[in-house]
Amino acid sequence: GLGVAAALARVRDTPPQGSWGPRSRASNVEGAFAATRRVRARGLGARVWLVDDVVTEGATAAACARVLRALGAREVGVLALA
Repeated sequence: GLGVAAALARVRDTPPQGSWGPRSRASNVEGAFAATRRVRARGLGARVWLVDDVVTEGATAAACARVLRALGAREVGVLALA
């Protein structure tokens, strides 16, 4: 009963996050993601899971979660492989 949607798109290229410090990582990804047209038209449920390949400091996940909350998600969980 779970839906899967490509809810976010990268709207600004960013350098790799790898060796940056926490503040630099957060400013690197600020404004780099936006909702896809399909999700803007359809909306989101109250609970959303964000799936990422790697979470280091959480800057990318936090930037994405802000966009998802602005779209109406009340809870954003993060699932990462590493």
